[in-house]
Amino acid sequence: MITKLYYLLFCSALLFLSNCSPPIHIPVQSIHIATAANVKIISVDESLQKHLNAEPGNRKKKLTEKQILKIARKTEKKAKKEYTIMRSDKPLAVTVQTDSVQKTIYLQTHRDFLTFLNMKYVFRSKDSSDIYAYKQWAYPKRNYISFNDGEISVSRFAPIKNGAVIATISESIPIFNLKSSYGHYNSAGFIAPELGIDYFYRQNRFLSFTLGAATDVLPLPIDYFGPQYIERGSVIYTSVRNNIVMGSFDAGYGISSSRLYWSNIPINDTVHPKIKIRTNSLGLSLSANYRITKNLRAGILYQPNLINLNFSPVFSYQHYLSFHCIWYLHKTGNKIWGYK
Repeated sequence: MITKLYYLLFCSALLFLSNCSPPIHIPVQSIHIATAANVKIISVDESLQKHLNAEPGNRKKKLTEKQILKIARKTEKKAKKEYTIMRSDKPLAVTVQTDSVQKTIYLQTHRDFLTFLNMKYVFRSKDSSDIYAYKQWAYPKRNYISFNDGEISVSRFAPIKNGAVIATISESIPIFNLKSSYGHYNSAGFIAPELGIDYFYRQNRFLSFTLGAATDVLPLPIDYFGPQYIERGSVIYTSVRNNIVMGSFDAGYGISSSRLYWSNIPINDTVHPKIKIRTNSLGLSLSANYRITKNLRAGILYQPNLINLNFSPVFSYQHYLSFHCIWYLHKTGNKIWGYK
């Protein structure tokens, strides 16, 4: 019962904080629209300037003077690729000029789910009426328009150029399945750092080279009373993967080499010895990630170890699974190893 109450309070706090966020309460938002070298933006429909130039009686959502000043100051600090637009449930029309033709494309809007729940169940009933409908809609914050082979496409991020080499660092929640004296030991931990290098050998394709380690040992002072034993698991690995980028997602496949550790450690017991099993193995390395921001990805890594190099039988299954966040290491605005 207590657990359910905490869960309910947590969800309610998320709804409240989402609705109380200042950008949710005003009918405008800033979006970033970048283009390839062969694309030029001609106009963006529903821009703030177009709205402010309209007659007050014809404005779809009337802005207060304080809101206009706040938006104007914020817009002045933005680069030319930033546009302040009216929020709506309608697609946003963007007119672009390519090498050969002028064309209009449409950025689709999406519903802010937490705000929608707030408006419907938590806050004032008038928030659900038509004049407040803008609160539940938003356009993608990042957009990149490209023109290739006669087709115009829109994605969240510009492709990283060929030949770029980027250092990465990640932290994970690891899960183990390790060979033990009684069969297999299953455990999880919170310490799993990884360093890597990504090499982009062509557009939307890159090789990743990683070196990582993980353990289920918790660095906390724990007192043990009476004779007993504890089990520990850890892994050190290196891997090489080929990765395919598909919009905001990337998937990788390759091989890994691992050294897996399992220990049975007696506590307050001088009779039974410590038992250790160390396995050197080869296996696969599979990953899937979602790009959250320009420099941050989150996803999953699965490395089944299939071939034992120092144990028989040779073919024996163990695995390392992790849920991780990966950061690109570079300084904003500076060129590091071919990446801006």
